[in-house]
Amino acid sequence: MNRRVYKYELKAGDSRQMLQIPKGGRVLSVGRQGPLPYVWVEVDPTVPSEPRIFRSVTTGEWFNDERLVYVGHVKLGGGPEPWYEMFLYEVATELIQKESDPIDARFHAERAELADELVELYGPEALVAS
Repeated sequence: MNRRVYKYELKAGDSRQMLQIPKGGRVLSVGRQGPLPYVWVEVDPTVPSEPRIFRSVTTGEWFNDERLVYVGHVKLGGGPEPWYEMFLYEVATELIQKESDPIDARFHAERAELADELVELYGPEALVAS
């Protein structure tokens, strides 16, 4: 009965990121609050946190899915008309990865453009995950 739902801000421009989430936390959804992406997780805040790794990809990007569990999808950028698609996966770190999962350099420019847009509209704190 010690469960709560916490939200964790995601860095829109990062392909991989680590969040500290209480052990046993269950990812509920991913979405946007204002201009920024978040993941909502059901947690027991009385237990210690553990690192959880997330991988985001965008439309058309190649990636290795052998250790990835789909979390959700969110549209970002452009104010009321979002132009950037972010598909979020959690990395199952307990599984051995057989193939590499390089970040496709072709999409660095889009991620940088999204980050610049968020900073211009909302300031540098728009890219700092809490």
